[in-house]
Amino acid sequence: MKTINTIKKAEQAHRNGKLDEAEVFYRQALAKEQAIDAIYGLATLKMQQNSLTDAYALFEQALSIEPFALDINFNYLLCLKQGRELAKASTLLVKLKDHICQDSQMVAPFAQAAFEIGAFSQVIDIISGSKHFASQESLLFLLIQAYMAVQHWPSAIEYLQQLRQKHPDNAQLMSLLAQCYGQTLNFNLAMPLFERLVTQNASADNLLRYADLCLLAQDKPKAELLMIQLDAKTNGDSSIEKSSFHQHLLTVKIKLARLNHDKLNAIKLALELLTLEPTNSLAWQVVYELGSEVEREKVAVELPGIIELCKKDGFDYRQNLYTLAKVYEGREAYDLAFNCFEQANQSQQANLAKQAGAPFDFASLSANYTKLVSIKYPKANAHLCSTKVTEQAPSNVFIVGMPRSGTTLVNRLLCQAPHVSSVNESNGIAASFETILNQKTLSELPSFLSENSSKFVSEYHSHLPHLPPETKMIVDKMPHNFRFVGAILTTFPDAKVVQMRRQPQDLALSIFSQQFNDYHNYACDLEAIAHAIFQANKLMDFWAMNFPQQVIDLSYEQLVSAPEEKAQEIYKFLSLDWQPSYLDFYQQAVPSFTFSEVQVRKPINRSKIGFARHYHAQLANFREIYSNLSR
Repeated sequence: MKTINTIKKAEQAHRNGKLDEAEVFYRQALAKEQAIDAIYGLATLKMQQNSLTDAYALFEQALSIEPFALDINFNYLLCLKQGRELAKASTLLVKLKDHICQDSQMVAPFAQAAFEIGAFSQVIDIISGSKHFASQESLLFLLIQAYMAVQHWPSAIEYLQQLRQKHPDNAQLMSLLAQCYGQTLNFNLAMPLFERLVTQNASADNLLRYADLCLLAQDKPKAELLMIQLDAKTNGDSSIEKSSFHQHLLTVKIKLARLNHDKLNAIKLALELLTLEPTNSLAWQVVYELGSEVEREKVAVELPGIIELCKKDGFDYRQNLYTLAKVYEGREAYDLAFNCFEQANQSQQANLAKQAGAPFDFASLSANYTKLVSIKYPKANAHLCSTKVTEQAPSNVFIVGMPRSGTTLVNRLLCQAPHVSSVNESNGIAASFETILNQKTLSELPSFLSENSSKFVSEYHSHLPHLPPETKMIVDKMPHNFRFVGAILTTFPDAKVVQMRRQPQDLALSIFSQQFNDYHNYACDLEAIAHAIFQANKLMDFWAMNFPQQVIDLSYEQLVSAPEEKAQEIYKFLSLDWQPSYLDFYQQAVPSFTFSEVQVRKPINRSKIGFARHYHAQLANFREIYSNLSR
């Protein structure tokens, strides 16, 4: 009884903020018996005093008595957060997940704490594991933020749509949903949302974010129009100088200048941005790619130190490493360049490891592709196989293959012909087919694809950006559409497919030396790249064998070695008329929105054929893995 009274005195003093007095009473109680309330109270007190080593020991002592007491565990979690013991905190959340989900009062505080320490996967597990989270808007919103943090865009979209049904005019929900649509390349859905946002509130911030989205959507004219509106709104406003808004503004202006081939302005803007944000990777990339020898030397001298200032898990850290690698390649310091590639890819791997379902799965990839080749795709009628330009609806050409295999180059070549327009990389095919191919059985798929052919074609075309009215052939160069060639040719019976191939070692190096988004979860590991290239080639072999009238294989090496011969071959395959002047495409100031934009602004050349020879030793493991897979 005396111990209980002493603990009550300690708790009263604790509540009143008299920590020294409370500690005396807690210790008096503990001198008599190891009461859990006294241990827990003293642990919390020590956390408040920032005596974290003592606090950890006391919390762990209390939890040895009651390991699943959620109130004790919650304060222990806060203590670990305070001490930046994030790995321990994350492990604790995993251990407690089932217990938290069963206590409706504890779901929100634990989920919020998990979000604050960046344990986003645990946020998702806790909230989605509770019974009534869908009816609690605050939990639903936190869940959305967690899904966005791990870049699981489909789930974020699903729950944002639920909230928007209740709050259709909420600007924050519209903005987040537009962002998610943009990340999944569903620009036909993202753009109207931002148009509505700007109509509701044409603030400088909304105009700028809309302009940036337009660039992502490859609508440069719209972006330029928005920037004119923005300049009129912010002209003479000195308050934006040195602000995060001004940095974002400079970033968008740099992108536009770069797309417009305005090198001098792009460099000027990049140098200005570096005075405000020294670690900005876009600025360093522009200065190196477009700058003079003096400016390139500035990159070589300063960038190594700048990289040390970057957050090691951040985009700028990785992109600056890739730029520095290009500096080293220019000096033939290939060992140093590869070290940069490795550091950047290790950062990406660490990020993927934190995300829900993100790591590359060899077995799943193989199983998925096995299913794709097991479908009994109906053969298209021969009379439907011609893509000859006609007066009817536009025909479709899909350029597919692994990223960095030459899809951008072929896209530019084809767009030299009159009445041929490119949508660059549309997500429409994946949006139409990915879920269906996963949900339907092998026996259901052929008839389902055939019966819904018109619907798929109509939906695909309705989601494309605005094209010139005279367009009679549409080119889509989304590389990973190689997965869906069978579905494409079942539903687009007049379509043709150009499959790009490239020497595996050169292709692997090209992928490993660029930053890709997390969708390309294979791209930061050479073993995974080997599997991805092998499986892609195996799948494309199947399409070429089964659809010889509609599918043509094109070697990157052959194209750049004999450009006119191979270009004529493609044009003949597509029933287009060839002109030798089409090889001068690089002289045109046409914007390209991919990694390959610098290359497609030069004449076709062989400089990248066999480039992997400079990394022969570093790629030994890749060669062995790929060779074993190919046996």
